[in-house]
Amino acid sequence: MEEISAGSTSKGQPCDWKGYKAVRLHNMQALAASFQENNLVIDWVNDQPLAPILTCIGDGHDGIWNIIREFTPETERREILDWFHLMENLHKVGGDDAKDKHCIKIFMV
Repeated sequence: MEEISAGSTSKGQPCDWKGYKAVRLHNMQALAASFQENNLVIDWVNDQPLAPILTCIGDGHDGIWNIIREFTPETERREILDWFHLMENLHKVGGDDAKDKHCIKIFMV
């Protein structure tokens, strides 16, 4: 497995760090989820054949990154903020609209 994504929201419900957590192993078409049992998800991922470099996509919630930190690939873990949350927070790195548009062009390549 080379790529994984994790999320923390339940459809129609407010986000709660104690709530549902899910991971998807993209190249294996496998999914694991739990409610208030993060270790079940962590252990399940670590029991899978992980690639030496594991790409993890998350929504920016601290609870998600805390879970992702527990994944143990052989060499490296790449942590990537998902597109929606990247665009939602791009203005926080400073700059003006022109710089934001330039950054968007870079990410679109």
